[in-house]
Amino acid sequence: MRTLLRTTLITMLITTVALAGWSFVRQTNGTKNAKAASGLQVPSYCIPPELAGIQELLAKTTDPNGRQLLLAKEKDAEQAALNCAANATAHPPAPKPATAGLLPTSVPVATPTLQVGLQHAELLPVGIFIPIDNGNNMWAGFVNGQAVQIAAGSVRETDENWRQNHPDWQAHPELHTQGAIRVMVNYDGVNAITYPTPSRNGAVDLIAACGNLLILHAADNTIFTFDAAKLIFVNNTTSCTLPTP
Repeated sequence: MRTLLRTTLITMLITTVALAGWSFVRQTNGTKNAKAASGLQVPSYCIPPELAGIQELLAKTTDPNGRQLLLAKEKDAEQAALNCAANATAHPPAPKPATAGLLPTSVPVATPTLQVGLQHAELLPVGIFIPIDNGNNMWAGFVNGQAVQIAAGSVRETDENWRQNHPDWQAHPELHTQGAIRVMVNYDGVNAITYPTPSRNGAVDLIAACGNLLILHAADNTIFTFDAAKLIFVNNTTSCTLPTP
């Protein structure tokens, strides 16, 4: 009894392995035959998933009518694979673009040429700062290795009560204007800083420069000195030779 059971199990195992092998060989041969007949390279994604199931049933089915039906389905599946391969050949995928890493990460920008010294420049108002439109309104130079540009002028009136508290402004209309300079470092206009003059004496222009010390002349003839290295107004004690009025 044990011998008969063992023989039966071995026979079933051999049959199962044989059927699976035959199905694989048939599927492989079927795909190879389709490729050979058409001259096409059939991508794996073009092979219908149901083809393996159809060929597995063909290996087990002995009924002639059933086999004919399965063979017809197998032929349709192989034809679908050929159609997919033909479409892939006619419409190949677009080539991939060059690797982004081969491109420059940034476009180099030419460093502006700084015209140093006192000068008159065509400047536009920026925010509350209004550059003066006569005389020298800008100084440029290198301070501690950085490019510094300083514009001279005034700021828009921001104190609405100033005229009310200083009725004498009508006799001296220039006094109602707050003089100021605007400092820009390394061409960074976004972070430029406006420095009002210590007192309200009208718009200022630049009349002299001694190293980093800049001499500013206000509308009422008041003189201010600004230290471009320390970025502060300092006492008007300088060896600069002022121009003759």
